[in-house]
Amino acid sequence: MLPFVGISGSINAGVSTDRTLGGAAPYVQIQVNPMVSAGVYGGLSGSAGGSHSNGQITSGFSNSGYVEIDGGFGPSGGINFSLNDDGTIGGVGGSGPIRIFPGLGYGAAIGAGRSLTGTFVFPSLNDLLGKK
Repeated sequence: MLPFVGISGSINAGVSTDRTLGGAAPYVQIQVNPMVSAGVYGGLSGSAGGSHSNGQITSGFSNSGYVEIDGGFGPSGGINFSLNDDGTIGGVGGSGPIRIFPGLGYGAAIGAGRSLTGTFVFPSLNDLLGKK
């Protein structure tokens, strides 16, 4: 993030599953977050995560509000929030200066804008074999 202009992004790869091998479907998600910001920060980190849903993940695009706060000098951390249309928090993410997935960055900044996410889900083995 730079003064008054910010952009962050992520690339996620994962597997959605119904707890069976045949129902496992790999997916790729790309997220870009343009925003207005205050402060100067540049950094990079990695993360791992998991989630639960009430149905199978599908391909598509989404657009929501977004807020991000980052800071550090060398080891650094950040937190981000996606915002639903009604103003409630739809999701929270972040990274910190820990040994497993250390954040590395310099500066401090806060920004707010939009989160643009594209998800592409590959067919599961059951889909490829015509089984449901």
